[in-house]
Amino acid sequence: MASLSAFSQISQNVLYLKNGGVLRGVVLKGQDSSQVKIETIGGNVFVVDREDIEKETVEPAPSLRSKGIITSQPDGIYHETSFGLPFGLNQYGWFTTGVTLNYVLGYQYKRNLKFGIGSGIDHYGSRGTMLPLFLRITGDLASSAVTPTYIADLGYGSNISMSFVDEEHKGGLLLFLGAGFKINTRRAIFYHCSAGYKTQFSSSHFSQSWLEEPYSEYRQYNRAEFRFSVGF
Repeated sequence: MASLSAFSQISQNVLYLKNGGVLRGVVLKGQDSSQVKIETIGGNVFVVDREDIEKETVEPAPSLRSKGIITSQPDGIYHETSFGLPFGLNQYGWFTTGVTLNYVLGYQYKRNLKFGIGSGIDHYGSRGTMLPLFLRITGDLASSAVTPTYIADLGYGSNISMSFVDEEHKGGLLLFLGAGFKINTRRAIFYHCSAGYKTQFSSSHFSQSWLEEPYSEYRQYNRAEFRFSVGF
């Protein structure tokens, strides 16, 4: 939206009226050529005949730099770094936790549809340190300062666990589905908390000389994961 773009750039449209009045906000697109429609910071919309306007300018709005909140981030490139805590049961039925640290470079097409590509480090436990590479689809479900969100990651995790002689670790499919909420700020920085279900496939192959024959272990890490992210 034009209003979001203008706010994120810390500028505003100003209409100086012939009657001495001044309207400050964002001029909206798609209107009658004989009129100007402007949305003020408070969310009010005014329609003014062009013949009643003395001057129309774009001016800095420094007061927006440190005060208040906005309802969404502007369309375009965004960056997001997340810290996660996955937990669940391991292959022996024991409760286990891990840690993830991911970075996503994406593009916001609309507030409810964003695409990105991400990577980082996911650690699930013994023989379970992964280097993920994934595609992300996410978005805001409302236009508000605090908005619910959805998130989906699909990709491949390479197993980078430490290997001993005659031992090989391999990765596999990565999938995460979740939801959460995002807090938008006036400085175009956002905070995102989410939770969801994550699954990661991997395997380990052993062929040590003392074994009667080589064998393999196939694992599927099924985890609930809580994430906290910061982006801009």
